Amino acid sequence: MKLNLKKICDLVFDEWDLYFPDREFVIAKNRLFVLPCNKDTPELLGIIKVNSSTALMLDFDFPDGPFADKNVYHPTCTAEIQNGSVTKDYSYYDFMWPQYTEYKSGVMHGYYEDCFQQTLRERGFMKNGVKDGWWEYGNKYTDPDELAKQVEHWHEIGDKFEEGHYLKTPVYRPAECVLYQNDGSSKRYFITDFDYEFSDEYMKSPVDVKKTLAQGNIYYEEEDYAWLSYETYLKITNLPRLRKTGMNKYQKELPKYQKDLREAAKPRQPFKEKINPREPRMPYLDYASALDYGAIWSREKQLMLDLLDLDPKEHFCVICCKNNCDCIKAHFPYS
Repeated sequence: MKLNLKKICDLVFDEWDLYFPDREFVIAKNRLFVLPCNKDTPELLGIIKVNSSTALMLDFDFPDGPFADKNVYHPTCTAEIQNGSVTKDYSYYDFMWPQYTEYKSGVMHGYYEDCFQQTLRERGFMKNGVKDGWWEYGNKYTDPDELAKQVEHWHEIGDKFEEGHYLKTPVYRPAECVLYQNDGSSKRYFITDFDYEFSDEYMKSPVDVKKTLAQGNIYYEEEDYAWLSYETYLKITNLPRLRKTGMNKYQKELPKYQKDLREAAKPRQPFKEKINPREPRMPYLDYASALDYGAIWSREKQLMLDLLDLDPKEHFCVICCKNNCDCIKAHFPYS
C-alpha cells in the first residue's frame, strides 16, 4: 500500500503534514510515528493496515505519568483510508466536540455531523463539497426560555417518538431545517410540536398552521420558509435516524463498559494498562447523534493498544527521521 502521508495529514491531522515530504510511502505493515513534544507527552500517529487497499490512521498521545501506569485515551482524530484517499474521519475533543466527516477524492462528500459542547450543532449530507438535501441546525431546546416551555409541555409528547431517535427531557429538536436543492436554492423549515409554539408572534395564522400540521402536512407561509411537525419531518428527511443516547442509558450500561475495559486492561507485553474502576473511560454521551460513539471509541481503544504493542525499535521519530533514536528510547523504555 502506498500513502502520501503529507496530503492525508494536511486534510485531517493538523500539523503532522509538516513532518512528512510530499511523496508516497510504502506501508507494508502497521507503523507508529512519534513526535517527541516533551519528555512526558509524545504525540503519536499510528497506521493500521487492514488489507492491501484499506488502512486506519490515528492521532493520539498519553497523559503524564510513568509509562507503565499510562492509560490510553480516545484519539484526537481517526481517519479511514481507501486506495490512498481519506474516506471518513472522526475528530474529538474529550467527546465534547465530536465531528464526523466523509470524503470522496479529497472533497467532503457524504454524511457530516458536528457537535459543540455536547449539543448537536449541524448535520447533513455533502455532495462534491456542496450541501445537498436536508440539513439540521442547532437544538432549540438548549435555549433556557424554550427549555422551560418544553418541560412545562412535556406531557404533550409522551412516547410519540420513542423509536429510532433521541428521547429524553429535554428532547432534541433542530432549531431549523434547510432543504438544499440541486439548483442552489434552499428553503427553511421550522419544527413545531407544542401548543405554545403556535403563536402570532411567529405566524400570521397560528390556527391554520396548527390544523395543517395536525393533518400531517406542511404549511408554507412564505416562499422561503415553512412549518411542519417533527413526525412529518422524519417521514421525508434523507438523514439517518438519531440514536438514543443519554445519562440514563450510560448509567444502566456502565457495569458492562467497566467489565469490557478491565478485560482490555489485562497484562499485555510489552505494554501494560491500568484502569481505575471508579474512573470509567467510557465517555459521557449526552447529545443526539446518528453515530454509535461508544462502539467507535471501543474499537479505537483496541487499535491504540495494538499500535503500542509494536516493537518500539521500529517506531519512527519524525524529528530525527529515523528509528530507535534517543527520543524513542526516552519515551519507550522497552526499545
